Amino acid sequence: MATTVIAFAMVVGRVWPRRWSTKTEEWIISTTLVFSVIYNILCVLHNSNFQLTVAETRYGLGLPPNLRPLEDKAMLTKSSYVGKPFYQFGISGFKLSLCLTFLRLTKYTGLASFRIFTTGIAILSTICHFAFTLIVLFFCIPLQKNFHSSHPGRCLPLAAVNYPMASITILFDILIFAMLPYLLFRNLQLEQRRKATLYISFALGLLTTVFSIIRITYFPVVSIKGDNSDVVMYGTLEFNFGIATSCVPFVRAQLSSARSVRQTPKGYKTHVTGPDPAIELKDVCKSDSDSQKGLVEENAIIRSAHTIVLR
Repeated sequence: MATTVIAFAMVVGRVWPRRWSTKTEEWIISTTLVFSVIYNILCVLHNSNFQLTVAETRYGLGLPPNLRPLEDKAMLTKSSYVGKPFYQFGISGFKLSLCLTFLRLTKYTGLASFRIFTTGIAILSTICHFAFTLIVLFFCIPLQKNFHSSHPGRCLPLAAVNYPMASITILFDILIFAMLPYLLFRNLQLEQRRKATLYISFALGLLTTVFSIIRITYFPVVSIKGDNSDVVMYGTLEFNFGIATSCVPFVRAQLSSARSVRQTPKGYKTHVTGPDPAIELKDVCKSDSDSQKGLVEENAIIRSAHTIVLR
């Protein structure tokens, strides 16, 4: 639950200052947060020091399979089944939101190749997670077999499905949280320390990759013992940290902007050049016209004759 609160705070910090000019990516990240809350209600976030009893824990999640009440097994299975689509759409949502942000940042630049690459990743990621949603919904045929193992029918092999799905998810994590920011910021003309800070604020999203990898290590437990408690727990951490870290660059920009306003008596910056308090960047547009167009981002990256990034 603590990570859900963190995700909620980060989304509010990102969306609230833009409430009068909300962009598509803000709507997407807000919807993703709603999915996260629903998923948390349906599932559980617990470890050796903390346990929250909601939905699935009420019906035995967190207990060894042999200790779970038989009368609650069907309800536990249904809660898990209903939660899976919210998980898949949710982890797709914060990735799509970040891709749309990159596209908006480069809208008035000559970075055509970057925009095509980013668009392709956004489309592929969304399609893959939509396909994953269909897979988990129709994992067993007929649908009743998803809830009653004794029901006649057949199911997909657990390992053959889960490992590729998790691997593809990790691949998109790396592409969106690491490669795209690197490709976008590598040509910025500013000192390495500040360039690294800008990059790291986006790359924090790789925390989701760490949780995804840990989650994979518990797949054998699900296959052998039928205990998915740890898979659910790390899936929840992946979900919430993905939302939170995708908001970090924007919340950081809002805080920097607010600090800058407080430091000036008239409420606005009196100059826009020099290493401090702003970072001056040369145009990153690679077009032959050298049109002085740059990256545009309210309160974060401002376009003018030079491009300014507030710390």
